[in-house]
Amino acid sequence: MPVRDDVEEFAALLRQLKDRTDRSYGSLARRLNMNTSTLHRYCAGEAVPLDFAPVERLAAFCGATPQERLDLHERWLHAVAARQRPRAAEDSEPAAASGPVEAEPQIPQAAGAEPLTGAAPVARPWYRRRRTLVASAVVTALLATLGTLAALPDDRPAGGSAARGTGSSATTAAG
Repeated sequence: MPVRDDVEEFAALLRQLKDRTDRSYGSLARRLNMNTSTLHRYCAGEAVPLDFAPVERLAAFCGATPQERLDLHERWLHAVAARQRPRAAEDSEPAAASGPVEAEPQIPQAAGAEPLTGAAPVARPWYRRRRTLVASAVVTALLATLGTLAALPDDRPAGGSAARGTGSSATTAAG
């Protein structure tokens, strides 16, 4: 069964459940403790929830029978599986219809490695780069502090501690 059909069947069943309540998406979403736009995307077939909990809450609130809940769960499983299927078959059909397609350049690879295409390398997510950024900021701050401390003048006079005296001024010692 094509991806679109599985997702559309699931979304149609969600819309049927939503229509039973005579509530708006906003009102229903508040009662289900979810975002209004998220609920609308589920009912429109634009998204499929990753877990069944929000769908189960919707079914319970709308008064779905146990058989309807089983059917809903089955359709949800099919919709999730359809969204996770590779879309290579769908993507190749429009390309074949548009005419000849150039082959992607191959990048040299190590022995035993999977073939690589000319795609750009995937950047690391921000939370993985943050550790490197924080470490480099700490090192920079330490180097700046050490450089500043090294540039400060030395407070000791040339004669050492004997030239300083005992701490009283010369006028009080003479008087």
